[in-house]
Amino acid sequence: MNMEVEIGPLGEEGLKTILEMAREEGWAPGYHDGQCYFAADPEGFFGARVDGKLAGGISAVRYGANYGFIGLFIVRPEYRGGNIGLKLARKAMEHLGTRVMGEDGVLAQEKNYHKLGGFETAHHQLRYKGKAGAFCQSRPRIAADDLPQDHNLVELARIPSGVIGTFDALYFPGPRAAFLQSWIHAPGHVGKAILQTQMVRGHEVKTLVGYGVIRPTDQGYRIGPLFAKSAISAREILVSLCAHLDPADDVLWDLPQPNRVACRMATDWGMEVVFETARMYKGTAPTIAPETIFGITTFELG
Repeated sequence: MNMEVEIGPLGEEGLKTILEMAREEGWAPGYHDGQCYFAADPEGFFGARVDGKLAGGISAVRYGANYGFIGLFIVRPEYRGGNIGLKLARKAMEHLGTRVMGEDGVLAQEKNYHKLGGFETAHHQLRYKGKAGAFCQSRPRIAADDLPQDHNLVELARIPSGVIGTFDALYFPGPRAAFLQSWIHAPGHVGKAILQTQMVRGHEVKTLVGYGVIRPTDQGYRIGPLFAKSAISAREILVSLCAHLDPADDVLWDLPQPNRVACRMATDWGMEVVFETARMYKGTAPTIAPETIFGITTFELG
């Protein structure tokens, strides 16, 4: 299939169109993901046009000078089989330059990503799906039974942005302050955090030890990110995030497969794996251990 393909930057409206295409493919982007994604890197989105029609798109979001993430890689069904995907991929890698690049590739294309740009698989990621009611009916047993008394659940929006950013950097390999602020305050997004209270030299000091966000999609509610110092904190954040939902609401929870504790919690809550990706990197993979991640922010932006 020979077509004249024009690759160029996408504005915010073009990004919305790509997200609609992703929704049609069953990827379940959040209703307000577009504004948050655009806040992350306004120059990080590209479209392929054929005769003026948007035929596909890709994101190549820069997180500082050393890390970037490729996602939202999609081509309309009627344009597949040609060279559109290849041109989009090359544009994304060109945009990220010498940065370490991450992506979550569908398993069917895993070998092609190896060949295309030298991406290497780090581990697999799993999407679990279940009902919101299960989170409030039980608390799966883990290393200890209860949240320590000096740990308190609070609204994430109450936490200063600098504190969130510092904690986020322990679990995400690049700075993303603008994205996080947009993500936390987007309509319909609910965020919870856990603070640990300690006495230091006679003064009460509160330390962030976990936070999570849940957002609405056309397929239910998606959890992410969920970063926590312990499985107990992660469990309590999850329960709190789902407390405002109808018990019959569907919940999607994306997890790194190496985090066996989190995966076991998901199955204990009656959740089932409905999708799987390969987390891949071009360049030296980040040193953040996937078994410490209790919820991936998105498959689309890392």
